[in-house]
Amino acid sequence: MQSDRSRRTRKKKEASFERLRSCRRRREIVFCSRASDSCRDVDVVVDVVDDDDGIRSLGSDRRRRVIISNGVSVLLFLVTADSDVRTNAFEESDDDDDDGGKIRRASVGGEKGQFRTISQALGVIEKDGLIEIREGRYEERLVIRKDGVKLRGIGGGVVEVVWKTSLPYESVLEIDGGVKNVVASNIKFSHASKSVANNFAVFVKENASLRLENSCAITSETGTGISTEGGEIDLDDVKIERCKNHGVSVFANQMNENKSGKVKMRNVKIFNCGGDGVLLRGSIGVDIKDVEIENCAGFAINAFDEAAGVISVKTSSSCKKGKVGGDPSTTDLEINVIT
Repeated sequence: MQSDRSRRTRKKKEASFERLRSCRRRREIVFCSRASDSCRDVDVVVDVVDDDDGIRSLGSDRRRRVIISNGVSVLLFLVTADSDVRTNAFEESDDDDDDGGKIRRASVGGEKGQFRTISQALGVIEKDGLIEIREGRYEERLVIRKDGVKLRGIGGGVVEVVWKTSLPYESVLEIDGGVKNVVASNIKFSHASKSVANNFAVFVKENASLRLENSCAITSETGTGISTEGGEIDLDDVKIERCKNHGVSVFANQMNENKSGKVKMRNVKIFNCGGDGVLLRGSIGVDIKDVEIENCAGFAINAFDEAAGVISVKTSSSCKKGKVGGDPSTTDLEINVIT
């Protein structure tokens, strides 16, 4: 009985998506975050809500409701070709994979944004999709579960994502295990969580990879700026400051497999952290150049246990424990410190 119901629900969803695709091909879709006076000329309204029960009801010709699995509360307005309602850049995906992704590109914030929150956009973006985020403060925790998602701050002002919570183990940005090629650019991440261990503003899980670029910034009132355990971190033009613990920490996976963790850094500044500037531990691959580290309570660079690669950093004597710490005899690192 349940199987028959599921099949009927699936058919209804597919029929609804086909109707949306048909309208898209005729360039009749306008994507709005809410109803407004500017949408008076709308012929049909499709209300996409966070529900997976299929097509719940069909109303009059003026209003029709479509339920999209793993979606979010937004409004789609289908307009006639001669309407003067301005069209936003909404791209619907033809990918029928059951990964929750529905669109290739989305915008967040401001008057023109399709979504109020980044999390809403993440709920419907497909893998390799782009989310453009307008300047503003977004108080939410982001967990990325799809390969290739790109978060891009736009608008010329500050785009800040903030997550401050009394709950443990909650990063402001987390890349789920195995998720590859996530990119964030021109975004500031601010964090506070009450964790004793695994307290990271940005956390890249095992076999995942993240690139931060173009003026990204990280701060954590309670922990480390960015960390991975068996994943890959790529930082380019990033500032990490005022973290209670380390600026960056990179660990191998629990099996300490060869180069199971990787870090690449270019044009990175790490200031005023309560631990080390960069902590490296385990069998990891290291490629760190053009990095400036100042005024940390630990070492500028602290490396142990088979870390291998090249490090070139600029630092003065302002790091309280010194420039380089750890056990050099257990690593295969070429370290160049410029004062």
